[in-house]
Order: sequence, then structure tokens, then C-alpha cells
Amino acid sequence: VTVGETTYKGGTFTDGEFKFYAFDKIKSTADTVTIKALDKDGNVLDTKTVTVVAK
Repeated sequence: VTVGETTYKGGTFTDGEFKFYAFDKIKSTADTVTIKALDKDGNVLDTKTVTVVAK
């Protein structure tokens, strides 16, 4: 997960759902957030931009 210019590792992928604790990483709905899916060798399979909404 990349927030702005900072990349974080981690998260879980279970039953088709990705979870990543981002409370302390995303500070604003204006932040640019992307998720990269990697294979076991670290090759990028897909990249998606996430829409951040206030809760």
C-alpha cells in the first residue's frame, strides 16, 4: 500500500478480500492511495488506486 510517497508492507488477503490497517497512515481524503498486488517473487501483478472516503 502506498500513501502519497510512502510505501507500507503488510495486510492480509483472505477469501478474495484485502485488509490493511491504515488508520495511522491515511491522514486525509485527499491522500493518493494505491495498492499493488505482488506474486511470490515480488513481481507486480496489478495496481489499483483506492478512493478514500471519510467515515
